[in-house]
Amino acid sequence: MESFRDQVPDPHTVGTWIRQIDLRRVLPLAAWNKPQTRLIGLASLNRMAGAYRHVAEIYVVVGADHRQLGLGSSLIKELIEIGTRQDLYFLKARVLVENQLALRAFRQLGFEVKATLEDYFMTRDGKTKDVALMLKRLRFDLEEDFFYLF
Repeated sequence: MESFRDQVPDPHTVGTWIRQIDLRRVLPLAAWNKPQTRLIGLASLNRMAGAYRHVAEIYVVVGADHRQLGLGSSLIKELIEIGTRQDLYFLKARVLVENQLALRAFRQLGFEVKATLEDYFMTRDGKTKDVALMLKRLRFDLEEDFFYLF
């Protein structure tokens, strides 16, 4: 779990997040196993403020034993639907470049890599990694976008 600032599986960490969450800005989603005894995925839509109030950043994490089953894509799709209903213009995601499966999932759902941020992420042991900054446009100005088609 070196990709996260905090240890996600730690119940204390999750409990702290839940107690401190500002539901006006952050919408959390949780995926549970069938008997609802284990959290197997977490996602959130984090609305930005001020000049970026039309943008939300999304975060998705899926437990190692539940990857490549479509759970991450399902969580992303749900966040896209929620962002669209909330009238957001863009969704933003930051993905480690080495995580090709996540990059592919985001691309398949309409996200585009807009920049690669070299050495942007640092692991606990001090190693740096590149991060892809990805965006998905949710709202289009039909008149302006139509003009550029021709």
